[in-house]
Amino acid sequence: MTAAPALHVVTPGTVARTPRPRVTRTRASALARALAPRTRTVLGGSAGAVAGVYPGVMSRSVWVEGVTVGAFAVIGVALAVLVTWLWARAIRRPGGSPGRSRAGIATAIGSIGAVTAAAAWSAQWARVSTSAVDSGSGGYWAAVCVVAATVCAAALGAVRLVRARPRAVAALAVVLAAFGSISGASALDGLHAASAAPTTMSTRSGGPGSLVAWDSLGDHGRRFVGDTSHPGSIRTYAGLDSASDVTARAALAADDMVRAGGLDRQAVVVMVPTGSGWIDGTAAAGFEELFGGDVAEVGMQYSSTPSWVSYLFTPDDAAAAAHALISAVADRVRSVPAPQRPELYVYGESMGAAAGARALADAPQARGMVCGALWVGPPARFTDPVPERSSVVVNASDPVPRWDPALALHPAGGAAEAAAPPWLPGVSFLQSSVDVIVSRSGPPGTGHVYGDGQVRGLPTCG
Repeated sequence: MTAAPALHVVTPGTVARTPRPRVTRTRASALARALAPRTRTVLGGSAGAVAGVYPGVMSRSVWVEGVTVGAFAVIGVALAVLVTWLWARAIRRPGGSPGRSRAGIATAIGSIGAVTAAAAWSAQWARVSTSAVDSGSGGYWAAVCVVAATVCAAALGAVRLVRARPRAVAALAVVLAAFGSISGASALDGLHAASAAPTTMSTRSGGPGSLVAWDSLGDHGRRFVGDTSHPGSIRTYAGLDSASDVTARAALAADDMVRAGGLDRQAVVVMVPTGSGWIDGTAAAGFEELFGGDVAEVGMQYSSTPSWVSYLFTPDDAAAAAHALISAVADRVRSVPAPQRPELYVYGESMGAAAGARALADAPQARGMVCGALWVGPPARFTDPVPERSSVVVNASDPVPRWDPALALHPAGGAAEAAAPPWLPGVSFLQSSVDVIVSRSGPPGTGHVYGDGQVRGLPTCG
């Protein structure tokens, strides 16, 4: 017996409505819904992209700018996800993710306009800035967009891979980290040890009659003493393996200078190195040109870490090493009668400038003997102990004097801020950090690269 169809009871005064049939979702509608962006993703990514295209003081290649914009966009999305998750936890609502909707599409359109406007402003600032190259062409920004999109896609793929195979990814990360540490440690100081032949010049550390063994100089030391552009000069250096501690290394470098005849020269220059022991070869050549080769240059390695590590974590070690070297050289110079005594100078670049300045501030006897000091590209919060006998050289586009964690909260101030784009909280610090990373990629006179002309402003005893 066939069941009777259901009857719809209509209340008097109302209109009967036929129930709406359920519409089956087609594949096209499902795909469109899947591709519709989440509002939080669009807002976070576009905010990060706007911060990424905000200009810095350094000119950047397509690759650097593209990676910066992509990385900032990824960070923006991550922060947006974190904020919405925390908000959902706070109001005790499960999920915490705004769904894909038409609002997301509208937000995406508006965000594209915001990013485009920011890029246009950045290009305009680059054109009027004296420190940036022409990056205002459409081709430049199109290429930047391609690189940034690739970075975002790679980040998305990495996230999905971690979710799908977390143990495999963790194991691979451990293997790569171990391999990188072992290979990096083995090559850190001996990269050129096999190919660099010992010097044959007696006026160089590691040469005939030297008190310092060639193999103990380290890579930066061998580069410093191996330069033969002005063979009449004297260059001495002590590496980490040359003596057991800082005081012994300073004495060894100073004694090797005396052995090579440095006290008979017109000038002795203490070359305070960066954190890794690097000394700018163009500065050394500039001093040799300035004094006609009648100069002795003394350096010493106190660490193998980069300058930024020393600046942030071990500034006292850098200052102590500079103090030991300056004091040791000054003691040897003081032993010569005043009429025959060579002129004493101090040079420091980047972290070397900060360490050398602190050392002179704590060494009154040596400070009184110094004819002049040259500080090149000093970091933020630099204080000159001998302003009346010193010269501070800073490129207009050098980000190092401006970089400081406090830049995230307030402008740097002074000449460093005058050459920079308008300050934005947080963004200016992040962009300054990117500038520091690429600060040595330009020609001399730009960024943190200084040529041999940096020594021309050196104050002299005459």
